[in-house]
Amino acid sequence: TMETGSSYHCFRKGIRPEWEDVANHEGGRCMLRSRKECSNLLWERLLFAVVCGERFDNESFDVSEICGISNTVKNSEHLICIWTKTSTNELTIGAVKHFFKSAMQIQQALSIDFKPHHRHGNVKDVKEEGEVVVDVNNEG
Repeated sequence: TMETGSSYHCFRKGIRPEWEDVANHEGGRCMLRSRKECSNLLWERLLFAVVCGERFDNESFDVSEICGISNTVKNSEHLICIWTKTSTNELTIGAVKHFFKSAMQIQQALSIDFKPHHRHGNVKDVKEEGEVVVDVNNEG
């Protein structure tokens, strides 16, 4: 079980999970907030998709755009993120969000926020249409 207050990261070699890292500084994070009950499964799915690369084959973006992934455990939810190299290319951000949804293997509507690092703390989150609905027991 993941403990509240813990953070887990899987990043490319030489990249630290910090927005100040040179590789991350011009990028951002696609973020999904998930209830604790299903977060472990979602994290495992994303981790598997990123490490094994199986879901990259059909994506229309450069795989090197992804710097890493993180999972931060809060009191009542997990914040699962994909960290990107750039934050200004809307097509790339859209493709990363599509990959994120595909990796989660959920058919329900998901809201994935994007927050650029270069405006860290001073930015309005960009949201997609839909709700944050993550219930792996009711995927249909």
